[in-house]
Amino acid sequence: MKLAGGTKDENGEIIIVKLEEYIGGGLVIPRDFLAEQVRRENAKDEKQTKIGAFWDAVRERPGWKKVYGNGLY
Repeated sequence: MKLAGGTKDENGEIIIVKLEEYIGGGLVIPRDFLAEQVRRENAKDEKQTKIGAFWDAVRERPGWKKVYGNGLY
């Protein structure tokens, strides 16, 4: 995510958009995962990517905050 220009403070949807732009070639990661299935800061009845949901869940973990609290390396 760091290589794609992502930061620790961005949610899963923003990260995925940056990742798609970084990879290019018309890549579109499927948004087929219901946001209500995971804890998310702006959970709605919208679908998102599984990678985005994973990103949102991981960055809430205490260990993540301890290691990456000052930013991604």
